[in-house]
Amino acid sequence: MLEAEDPICISDVILAEALQGFRNNQEFESAKTHLLHFPIYSLQSPEGYIRAAQLYRTCRKEGITIRRTIDCLIAQIALDQSLFLLHQDNDFDRIATVSGLRVYHP
Repeated sequence: MLEAEDPICISDVILAEALQGFRNNQEFESAKTHLLHFPIYSLQSPEGYIRAAQLYRTCRKEGITIRRTIDCLIAQIALDQSLFLLHQDNDFDRIATVSGLRVYHP
């Protein structure tokens, strides 16, 4: 995606998840500097969180168990912004089957 110069952004939640994995302070700071160059999206209101909860509930009604609430938050950010979601988590593929979530598979 970077080589193709496709626009890339991240969510605030992904920023936190990515940075929490660094043990070394220098690597943390370097990663933070690089990640902050991307546009960062977040849920903008309590209604966004309510939509994320409804997304979880829709999945459950369809017999789909989403293992982490954070996945519904990330998916809702992508839905609200009409973004494609690049991922390595099968829960997003399952969410996409019951919503308008657009997933990207390179």
